Amino acid sequence: MRAVAVGRKVFLLVGSERAGHAAPIYYSLVESCKANRVNQFTYLTHILSNARNKTVQLPTPDEFAELSAAPAGGCAL
Repeated sequence: MRAVAVGRKVFLLVGSERAGHAAPIYYSLVESCKANRVNQFTYLTHILSNARNKTVQLPTPDEFAELSAAPAGGCAL
């Protein structure tokens, strides 16, 4: 709970209105990764590298955890 309160204070000083809208999104993604035991760096790298590719279905952190846990050769990532 403390992390949420600290996050709210940090969002006040992000620099611009656009960054103020983006910061909570990234914060939510990182916290979802932690809750689903997914490596945040790997997940965010995958999401950001495929964000503009309309043909790729971007997984949620829990779907990403299932895909990452698939046996070798079965992972679509």
